[in-house]
Amino acid sequence: MADRSSADRDSGWVESVREQAARQQAALVHPPFVVWGLAAPPLSPHRVVDIDRGPSYCTSITLGYGDGAASVQVTTFGWFARRDRPDIESALREIGTGSHDTDTTIRVGAARAPARLRTDRTAWVATLTTPTAADVVVTGRGVPFDAVGLARVDELASYWTEYRRRGGEQPRPWPVGLDPHRRLVDAELATRTNRASRRLRFERAVRAQRVIARCDRARAMAVVRGMTEQVCALRADAAWFADPALRARAIAETVRSAALSEDVPSGPAQRAWLVWATTREQGDREAWARAWQRWAVGGS
Repeated sequence: MADRSSADRDSGWVESVREQAARQQAALVHPPFVVWGLAAPPLSPHRVVDIDRGPSYCTSITLGYGDGAASVQVTTFGWFARRDRPDIESALREIGTGSHDTDTTIRVGAARAPARLRTDRTAWVATLTTPTAADVVVTGRGVPFDAVGLARVDELASYWTEYRRRGGEQPRPWPVGLDPHRRLVDAELATRTNRASRRLRFERAVRAQRVIARCDRARAMAVVRGMTEQVCALRADAAWFADPALRARAIAETVRSAALSEDVPSGPAQRAWLVWATTREQGDREAWARAWQRWAVGGS
């Protein structure tokens, strides 16, 4: 009876994971919250720039418009997303601390919504809350803020078409529970992500790791810290890491290896990293770098 009960629980868990993955995939085209995009001025092409996902849903979507000297990006946060204030402050700081702040309005659909605007000579960023209670960040370069209007975007299929045309692949859902790990890695690699935001992402990844591995906090912290240190070491030491495709594969394999103890193609390099993390010997560091180089050129 106990074995049957355990099997039933396992079967139910697998089914719930499949359902969550299906919802993730559907959300890539039909988001579960109102997404806002650029209505004016007319800029092309339009594309998905970034999508941030929770365990079973999107939490924010960034759409891009235009190229070169004239461009606008619109990021919509789902009303249910617990967004940290430092993320908004980081967006404002990217424009510069010596820039000018203004309380203004922006056209959203048929109405105007209050907005906080920061400008400098070539760029601006505005933050606002839309009539649908979604928080939105709009950034622009070479486009007058007064000319910008927002409208609802009901589906993202055409946005993904342009994304793929540029060489990207529509992302597959991450294994349930690994989104905090990936967001932490992205933050560590983003040189302009503020320190407070990185700390919050680190804590979320640690909490997720404790659930995934059923381990204590100390063990989870060691896993998460080792994962991020290795990715940052690759950025510093490996010339091939500048290649977007290799970088994406290396990050994905490092996250899966660390968080799930998954057997990945870069397994020899992952194990070499654990050796170096224990010994801190230069020879072991060089062995780790060689293992990754073999992986990068297609060997093992």
